Amino acid sequence: MPRWMWWVLLGLFVLVGALMFFRLGFIDAHLTESDAIAHYAERYARQSGGLVSDCTATPGETTWLHLRCVRGIEVREYGINRFGGLVSERTSIRP
Repeated sequence: MPRWMWWVLLGLFVLVGALMFFRLGFIDAHLTESDAIAHYAERYARQSGGLVSDCTATPGETTWLHLRCVRGIEVREYGINRFGGLVSERTSIRP
């Protein structure tokens, strides 16, 4: 393979990486805690038929946010990362 082809491939690789990191930085700069909480509280309301007001959020120990939604004896917990992604989702019954 000609030497110039290696440089083109390297340039494309660097360009794709730069675009990916730019996108992640843009998301990080524009995503607020309120946006993430509202998104997953609405998801909870759609899935369980509960109310958005059933949910409370706290800073997580291993995740950015920990959203806890309680309705009756059912408890749903969501772990949310800094980019708004769902890290964990757990449903349990309160004793």
